Amino acid sequence: MEREHPVSAYVVASGTTSRGVVRGVDADFPDSELQRLFISSHNPMLMGVRKIKNTTTIILLFDGLKVPNYVRYGMLLLRCTLYKRHIDTSSNCGRVGHRQDVCPTPSEKVCEYCGIKPTGPDHECVTPEFALCGQAHITGDITCPNRYQVPYIVRRRRRRRRRRKHNQQTQGDSATQQPTSKQPSPIPPMKDLPTNTKNPTATPTWLIESSVKVYPQEQQLQQQQLPPLILLPPRDPATFSGTDKDKVNVEDWVTLYERVSEYYRWYPTLMLPNVVFYLRDTALSRY
Repeated sequence: MEREHPVSAYVVASGTTSRGVVRGVDADFPDSELQRLFISSHNPMLMGVRKIKNTTTIILLFDGLKVPNYVRYGMLLLRCTLYKRHIDTSSNCGRVGHRQDVCPTPSEKVCEYCGIKPTGPDHECVTPEFALCGQAHITGDITCPNRYQVPYIVRRRRRRRRRRKHNQQTQGDSATQQPTSKQPSPIPPMKDLPTNTKNPTATPTWLIESSVKVYPQEQQLQQQQLPPLILLPPRDPATFSGTDKDKVNVEDWVTLYERVSEYYRWYPTLMLPNVVFYLRDTALSRY
């Protein structure tokens, strides 16, 4: 005998998406109205909306591996939580992977409390055991946290946290086995740096280094051959003629800017960005 069964189809999301759950939405709204209320410029990462049967729970599909805490629903803000897939269990046969209404072995009835097939009418239940987690509660208990799969976002976060902790422990063990003495990083020569126009002989205050912390990366760089910092002295504007002002020594300032930038790459703790900005402003004012 032929029967007609209702079916529904949907597109499988890619691996770079994540799903969230929103509760408390009016169940009478059709899917087209939900699409209009949820998918807007206020929710830029939202890609799709799907209702769970005739309930007030909505599943939201987001682009990227991050689920926001709140989403805009018309003029309201609704709490959004991470979607966790429910693991189906059958209280009929006690197996995992299907529901009771579609159980392939309906004749193999087991006790829903202890999970043991009753031998007769005088069956006495022992300690209940959930077929999914093996804990002492009945099969399909809604209070069991193991009824839901751990989302990929959570597994990915835990895996990165374990990897980070392992790397920190490995670095800590290697540091205790091979201690290195900290040496102060050298200070670049400052006698040729341009100063302010009011007092040319004074050293700028932003070049005075109060405390320099030596990092392990700098200790490794100090053992290498560092490029020398060559600073070209600025020219006196009074010596520029009318034609020279149009042909100022731009190459000198460009070379000076590049050398300071390269030196800052070797010594990241020094306040050399201020030197670069000062040289740039001075060059622009003199040209």
